[in-house]
Amino acid sequence: MRRAINAVRLSASAVLARTPDSAAIEKLRNAKLAALLKHARATVPLYRDLFDERGISADRLRDSGVLQSLPVLTKAQLQQAGEKLLSDRYPAERRTFELTSGSSGQPFATHFDREYVIAKNLRFLRALFTCGYRPGRKLMLITERPTTRMSAVRRWLYCPLDAAPDVHATRLRGFQPDFLYGCMTPLRLLAQHLSDTGASFKPPSAVISTAEMLDPGTRGLLERVFRAPVIDFYGMTEMGLVAWQASTGAPYNVATDGILIERIAVPSAPGWYRLVMTNLDLWAMPMIRYDTGDTGAYGGAHGDDLIRIEGRSVDCIIGSEQRLISPFQLTSALQDVDGLRRFRIRQTRLDEIEVDLETDAAANVKGETIARLAPLLGASFRIKPQIVGELRTGPGGKFRVVESLPQGRLASKG
Repeated sequence: MRRAINAVRLSASAVLARTPDSAAIEKLRNAKLAALLKHARATVPLYRDLFDERGISADRLRDSGVLQSLPVLTKAQLQQAGEKLLSDRYPAERRTFELTSGSSGQPFATHFDREYVIAKNLRFLRALFTCGYRPGRKLMLITERPTTRMSAVRRWLYCPLDAAPDVHATRLRGFQPDFLYGCMTPLRLLAQHLSDTGASFKPPSAVISTAEMLDPGTRGLLERVFRAPVIDFYGMTEMGLVAWQASTGAPYNVATDGILIERIAVPSAPGWYRLVMTNLDLWAMPMIRYDTGDTGAYGGAHGDDLIRIEGRSVDCIIGSEQRLISPFQLTSALQDVDGLRRFRIRQTRLDEIEVDLETDAAANVKGETIARLAPLLGASFRIKPQIVGELRTGPGGKFRVVESLPQGRLASKG
């Protein structure tokens, strides 16, 4: 309960002050990390074994440097651990869980304790406040969660994630929300439907996109149709909300009080880093040094602002002699092609990629696509652009901009 009370205090002070004191946040973060490591060693079989293997005793857990002694864990390793990842302090009746399939399509259950759920929800509310939301204003959310009596009191309307765009449009016009929140793909489909039908509606104060990479084309469509600024929220089931923009194009605010992010440089993409995270608030199923599979770019005035995030929507392309080609080079090359609404790049063989193009200018876009990608991929690659009516989401319901088949399934045309 003390953890829940601390979460309430921190979120309240952050909402009121807007800029929490960095020294206080760092002190809190270090205290949380020490408490989490002590808890994990005492109650979680997986971490108890990892600490013992590395000879890390309990009296070293207050040293923040001890974190680097633990291995970085992938989702596959956590799935294999199974119940060894659960704390014996939280029996089933004290936990809830959410399933996520991710890009692999393999279900993964993340278990939550009640105190964490409070902290997670408050973090989301805090992010909404930074975007201008205030209690009493209407919020429409296109997510999987159903509307409850409490959400109705808050003037929040939940809409089914898999409902058709015309259903979302009807809810939007009837509810007239001040803020519109949802996963990127259904927001895009809703915007396209509104544009195609010419339906009138009250523009929201802001549109908040989440769950998928917000590409420039989709951002432009949302801004044009909804006549509102578009803001990106970045999170995942295992971590909750990690970072959010306060306004369009602004650097991301990172939830440093609850999420510890380590950066691992991506050799094939200078300036980009793999994001390894530790969830400081989740105790029922600790996630310590978790390789999210996502990458971020840092910059800004001090060079330390998180300015762009690429989620599991991208893969590296494998070139000749196993050379890795950065997906960000490819997406940057195509993002401003005239007449190109959206695209998807798929490597199907070691020497061949297919590029699906959503466009109204077929001939010119095909030629421009080849011209821009060929210098990056090299002469050994065959580039096959093709026009599609609409790009569909992939496994897990997420849109992947660059996708490479697993290395073992790639073969040369020979």
